[in-house]
Amino acid sequence: MNEIILDEGKYKFYIKDHVLCCDRYGEAWRDFVGDNAVYILFNECLELKQRLSKVEDSLLKMETLWKNAII
Repeated sequence: MNEIILDEGKYKFYIKDHVLCCDRYGEAWRDFVGDNAVYILFNECLELKQRLSKVEDSLLKMETLWKNAII
């Protein structure tokens, strides 16, 4: 069974037979191991974190506007 590490649509990283593999846009990269795989995985996680941070900022602004409207 494959263990999914990250599936964000752009890349899907998973462990298969103790090997880190990567699918990108449906093209399988077999035996995709080493620094490059970790680098891409790190960048994808960083990009997701930045997007979530923007959503969180928007929610905080909406909450502030809502509180000000009630008061």
